[in-house]
Amino acid sequence: MSQRLRILLVTDNELLAYQLTSALLDRAEVTFVLTQGEALARVARGERYGLLLCSLELRTSLSLHAAICRRNAKLAGNMLIFDRRQVRQVIEMARSLDVGHRSGRDGSARLSSSQA
Repeated sequence: MSQRLRILLVTDNELLAYQLTSALLDRAEVTFVLTQGEALARVARGERYGLLLCSLELRTSLSLHAAICRRNAKLAGNMLIFDRRQVRQVIEMARSLDVGHRSGRDGSARLSSSQA
């Protein structure tokens, strides 16, 4: 059984969340939250994610990155802040991650500089 990438998607745009979740459903387990607080609560509870996607439309995206850095440096290294114009590239990047070969046991993946 292949391991699926766990993605935490943080955006206050529900249509964008639906678009990304639908596109990645066959390759990843996507958890969608509307606020920075919800994202931080999940990380604080010890939920493990291999990739953190954060919409630039979320006004707190940069402060979320700083807070994640303090709590989980590995996840902060796999955080991608994007805007609506980059959705297609984000989907392609997330779908191309090879969790089985470049991940830890926790479903994390490593972004290379060519993917980020």
